[in-house]
Amino acid sequence: MSSRISGSNPAWRRALLGGSVAIAVAASGAVVLPNSPLVPSAVAQEAGQSENAAPQGREIIDADAIASGAITNATQLSNAAEEQGARVISGRAQIVTPKGGGQLTPTYDSFEPVPEGTTVYAQWIDKDGAVSPVYSAETHDLPGAAGSGGPGTYAFKLPVWTDADGNEHRFLAHSNQRYRIWVEPTVNPATGNELVQLRAAGGYLPYTFASGSGEGLGEFALTGSNLQRTGVWLY
Repeated sequence: MSSRISGSNPAWRRALLGGSVAIAVAASGAVVLPNSPLVPSAVAQEAGQSENAAPQGREIIDADAIASGAITNATQLSNAAEEQGARVISGRAQIVTPKGGGQLTPTYDSFEPVPEGTTVYAQWIDKDGAVSPVYSAETHDLPGAAGSGGPGTYAFKLPVWTDADGNEHRFLAHSNQRYRIWVEPTVNPATGNELVQLRAAGGYLPYTFASGSGEGLGEFALTGSNLQRTGVWLY
């Protein structure tokens, strides 16, 4: 088979996934394609990036709740205590591999995790439209029960932040708040092939903002405190 249509060809893989997503959004009446919020602004504007994307040059803030020691096991992800699970968005990043009965839900345990230390990004919008900075966290092998924790787990401890008008913003997993989780294109160390994001929970499409209280894709919101069992899938 020609390398032009081989699954190992990064350009082909990107075109295939981009085309599939384009068909999906076209069917829904949307016209915005899923472009990374971290691409250069000129490229983003040309590609039609959402106006809610983070301004270029904005500092990315480390909010890794696992690396900081705030979260040491998966049980704490559902804890509303300020020193543990309060204002935390958590989930797992996985590589979609052929599996009988495989499910693109956050509690499905049989896909391969992304390599430990993969950077995941998060951003959220408050009820008044204020857009947060972009936050980063790495994936970890977090001790925990099936469906929560384990390899590929990320957890963001979102800080309270103040906008230019002096208003404070606190993530509370409310339905009038929105968030997105994503992973930039990376390389699968096992194959050398490029990995790009295929789906997210919530939001479904890559880089899409989703309800802070979950959208029925497997997430679990502890309203007033945190959002658990989000997910990112790469292919």
